[in-house]
Amino acid sequence: MSDVVSTTSLQLIDADGEFNSPGVDSFAASPSLATCGSKYKVIAIMGPQSSGKSTLLNHVFGTQFQEMNAIAGRGRTTQGIWMALAPKIDEPVIVLDLEGNDGRERGEDDTAFEKQAALFAMSVADVLLVNIWCHDIGREAGAGKPLLKIVMEVQMKLFSPRKTTVLFVIRDRSKTPLDHLSGILTTDMEKLWDSIAKPAEKSNMKLTDYFELKFASLPNYEEREELFRAETCMLRERFASEDEDAFIAEGSTTSVPIDGLSYSMNSMWQAVRDNKDLDLPAHKVMVATVRCEQIATEAITELEESEEWESLQEQSKAGHVPELGSTLSQLISTAFAKYDEETGFFDVKVRDGKREEMTAKLVGVISRVLEQQLDWIHKTGLKLYEGEFTSATSESGAHFAACAQSCKQAALQLYTDQTTDTVPSQLTSDLASTVTKARSSFSSEIDKYISEVTKERVTSSMAQFKKSLSSSLGPVVASIIDDAAPNMWRSLTSSVAEITSRQQDSMYTSLKSFELERGEIERLKGNLEENAREIVDSKIEEAVKSIVGRMRDRFNKVFNVTDKGLPRTWDTRVDIGAVSKKAKLASAELLTLLTVDQRDARHEKHVSKVKLSICKLADPEGHAEGASIVGMDLFPNVEETLTLIRPTKCADLWKQFENEANVSITQAVAAQDAANRAAANGPPLWALAAIAILGYDEFMSVLYNPLLLIILLACVAVGKSLYEKCDVAQDMKHGFVPGLLLLAPKIIPAVTEYVGETIETLSKAAAEQHALAKEQVASETLKSNATATETSSVAAETAVSGEGLKQRKAAANN
Repeated sequence: MSDVVSTTSLQLIDADGEFNSPGVDSFAASPSLATCGSKYKVIAIMGPQSSGKSTLLNHVFGTQFQEMNAIAGRGRTTQGIWMALAPKIDEPVIVLDLEGNDGRERGEDDTAFEKQAALFAMSVADVLLVNIWCHDIGREAGAGKPLLKIVMEVQMKLFSPRKTTVLFVIRDRSKTPLDHLSGILTTDMEKLWDSIAKPAEKSNMKLTDYFELKFASLPNYEEREELFRAETCMLRERFASEDEDAFIAEGSTTSVPIDGLSYSMNSMWQAVRDNKDLDLPAHKVMVATVRCEQIATEAITELEESEEWESLQEQSKAGHVPELGSTLSQLISTAFAKYDEETGFFDVKVRDGKREEMTAKLVGVISRVLEQQLDWIHKTGLKLYEGEFTSATSESGAHFAACAQSCKQAALQLYTDQTTDTVPSQLTSDLASTVTKARSSFSSEIDKYISEVTKERVTSSMAQFKKSLSSSLGPVVASIIDDAAPNMWRSLTSSVAEITSRQQDSMYTSLKSFELERGEIERLKGNLEENAREIVDSKIEEAVKSIVGRMRDRFNKVFNVTDKGLPRTWDTRVDIGAVSKKAKLASAELLTLLTVDQRDARHEKHVSKVKLSICKLADPEGHAEGASIVGMDLFPNVEETLTLIRPTKCADLWKQFENEANVSITQAVAAQDAANRAAANGPPLWALAAIAILGYDEFMSVLYNPLLLIILLACVAVGKSLYEKCDVAQDMKHGFVPGLLLLAPKIIPAVTEYVGETIETLSKAAAEQHALAKEQVASETLKSNATATETSSVAAETAVSGEGLKQRKAAANN
């Protein structure tokens, strides 16, 4: 490959840190690299200035980097970072030659570039050569440990895990075996790895996850040049060997294709340059940084371990600590005095900066005690407020909102008094906001407690109002629905509105002391209205579920009871067909009432059509204009939400009702038939003959005694009427005892009805007599005389009859 590869080197990054993008693009487009794709490797070298890095690369890889002129003296030869293709390696290998670190040209305070260059090399190289003098092994700065630590630490923060081979090339080896030297370097690298700060997500990463350490040694170049050349040739073979000791594995590829090399390296370099972690101070600043931080840590540790501090921690948890701020100020002053005394000779900027960091740490330490004290004040203050508030609001006639605010102001004033001297003077600007936030939190807790108590008491009051509403409204609604009058829905609406309004007024009066917002009051009123509607809805739902039973009761009320409220007797004068039609129409009207929700008066005009359709079931001829509900899903012009019973369901319910009603009608017809038969059939002739013979004397005594006759006639009339009304003949068909049991509940209603009719007849007769009283005054005397004459005649006849009777008895005895 040496015949076709140019050995000319290219400056990748100049001494000022400027990246040579055009040069890298041309380099990557060279014939030797253009077609290699990702099959190339990057090798870089780092080490102290004038340590022979360029010489090593030229002998191992055949590059032509500029080497130091020993005659001219030691100085910076390589400026920035250079790159070249390795002509002595068969596979494409890009070699980077870095400017040496620890050079006098950049000085003590300008080490940023060497750190940037080292990090860049470690980030892009597959193999990083660390050129180190044998006599520097075991040293801190001479072995480049500070630089390696910084570079490794920052690489973890900037880049994802990428395993890099680190080859330590030990120059000017001594008699010490390589194994011993490699062990020292390995131990140093592991300690270095353990000491660096790692991100949380990489805290468990090991050195071997990022780096593979390898070692090689070379003799002194000037004293043993031939041996040096021979061993560099052997070192070169390990870069192309397939053995396990090879530095580059056979067939391995780089993740970035060659045509993206310029963009990748440029992006990597910009990331390295923009990283502020590499802008580290020089050695003296570094020492000042470490020592000031140590002193500050020691001062804070002494504060935390002091007996006074431990005592403050215990007291702040247990109760109020008077003059807490002054005590903390003394402890802080002691810590600052120690820091200022021991850091007086270090760099001023570093010292002041670390003092500010110490102040921030002290804020965190002091905050623990302060927060404990504020927490105690918070808890005790809140507990005291709850007691005072409960006591104030429990008094009769106490205004809830006024008590809440007055108790809150008292609690806040007590909180302010107890937190007046809690913040140390040195940290007032840092911790004053903590007290302010704590007071705000305390106030918020009080408001939250007031809100919870308000909600609890309002909820309790609303539960009582709802209970009262239910007890007041429920029976009224049930009574109106049970009565089922034609104006049922209007009565429901007006009664519900009246009772609900009365409860709302009571609620407003009761909750006035809570000073609720207008919107909340309206919401609670709405809750009562909704509760009232739920009560009505539940009662209506119950009525709908028992509609068949209600229709049956309405039918029986009309069918079995007269208009005067008396039990109906099924004699020949009663038209059963007319009575049953009237009763069915009454039941149909009841069904109509519970078919559509009519609380909205706007739907009344459509309900009339619904009534015609349902009444048509009871009286098809009298309500022929009504639409048939058979097969109808919804009533015309009636919203589905207002429909309580659908038309098809109405038809089914009517069939159930009609089956039950027909039973009562059948019984009535049978009773009327029995009454007709009883009236048509008289007593048998033999019974009449027996009555005539056996009861002759009694009959004659009654005939001769007008009073007994009148009583007998009255008893016969009453008995006949009761016989017909109670339907004795029909009930006695079941047997004597069952007949008596059936007749028992009928006797009193029948007697009551008969007495009522008699009284009504007598009342009418009395009224007629009163109207004719004046006309009968003149004829009253004539009637009296006629009555006296008639009485004398009757007495005479009675005497004659008595004498004749005695004679007949005497003759019979003889």
